[in-house]
Amino acid sequence: MKKKIFFLIIAVFLISIISLVFIDNDIQEIKAAVPLGNQELRGWAWSDTVGWISFNCSDFSPSICPTSDYQVSVNPNDGIFSGYAWSEHIGWIKFFEDIVNDLNNDPDGGSGGVILQDSNFDGIGEITGWARACAAAPNQATCSGAGAHPNAGGWDGWIKMDGVSVDLETGKFSGFAWGSDVVGWISFNRKDCDINENGIFEGASEGAPTGCPSSGTAYDYFVKKDVINNLPINLKANNTAGSITINSGDTANISWALASPYDATKCYPLSGEANWQSQIIKINNQLPLGIYTTPSLSSDTTYQLKCVGILGWGIESVNVNIAPPPGFSLSLSTSTIKAIVFGKTLSADSSTTTITVNPTGGYNGQARLSVSGGMPIGSIGIFNPPFSPSDYTRSGNIPVDGKADFSLLNVPKGVNGAVTIHGEDINNSAIQSDVLVYFRTINYDPNIIEK
Repeated sequence: MKKKIFFLIIAVFLISIISLVFIDNDIQEIKAAVPLGNQELRGWAWSDTVGWISFNCSDFSPSICPTSDYQVSVNPNDGIFSGYAWSEHIGWIKFFEDIVNDLNNDPDGGSGGVILQDSNFDGIGEITGWARACAAAPNQATCSGAGAHPNAGGWDGWIKMDGVSVDLETGKFSGFAWGSDVVGWISFNRKDCDINENGIFEGASEGAPTGCPSSGTAYDYFVKKDVINNLPINLKANNTAGSITINSGDTANISWALASPYDATKCYPLSGEANWQSQIIKINNQLPLGIYTTPSLSSDTTYQLKCVGILGWGIESVNVNIAPPPGFSLSLSTSTIKAIVFGKTLSADSSTTTITVNPTGGYNGQARLSVSGGMPIGSIGIFNPPFSPSDYTRSGNIPVDGKADFSLLNVPKGVNGAVTIHGEDINNSAIQSDVLVYFRTINYDPNIIEK
């Protein structure tokens, strides 16, 4: 009982001196402690002893930033925290940006600044080091000095952050910091104490650790840092971004590269064949590079990689497409040819259409053209320039010679239909293509005008 009274006296005393410690003159110091480009923290932590702790002036509604502009942030280049958090009961809590010069009197002897890192390369950032409640520091205005303020009852204000972690993908904090008996355990996420996530604090009965409330409503509090969702991964296939095309049966090298060790600490595939998807790729923070050689591929495959780091996360994809096999297609300058029959004439020759052999997949063979069906009785199919015996050959990648005019001779009056033009490689019958040429006859008679 005496111990509780003692701490209560200390808390009351600290409340009384807060207004004298930090006033508006300190706002400029707070702004300077948060360099541009750092990632801000937002939200609330909870201590069963001192209550709510705010990490950003925008946490209040309405925002108090116009009059008290404070925040805690993380430098993405080195993971060092800086700035101030606020507690209505213990005042400003400082996170030291200059961990070499500002922390000479911290419990770790000057090396205990709060730092975020992913030493396990698992996408979970570990937080270590010390913050300080400035009301308990000998020099309250600068939050410095050895020992404790004369009126702080022996408490030096140091808060140990070890035990707090960050999900680098979501940016949400979890776990507990320790602020001695005065502050006690500080929870950074409701789930730290609401283990079964039913919205009610039930203490030990739900497996909550020491320092958690044993009853009451579990408000959805948490601390969260800024997270980007477009972390550059530089995912490539055969050193090409976007997509590549390879021949069936070939392999490809899938590579990724991060700009710095802090850009990503873990990558894992989201799509691709089984061997690729089963990989969890931990990034060596000295060489954040990786390469994966695919097996022989026979179908188009998309390789998608997600990487998580101090800054946030990103997803990139690269497509490995399989080139079509060598072949060709046939095309027509016009799909319909016409034969004009005059007066009592029984047949006529048709107009022409130009057939073009179009190579695909690097085809460089020789093709033969022929009429395979649909010829009207009595008619003859003519290819021009003529070729014998009924074949048409081409060579080269550009079908300069891959054209032939086709027409029908002696199309009977009143007959309409279609003929099939068949193209086939002279050495490989599996390479072939067909096209339909429609024909119609038009009667021309002085007494009948047909359009």
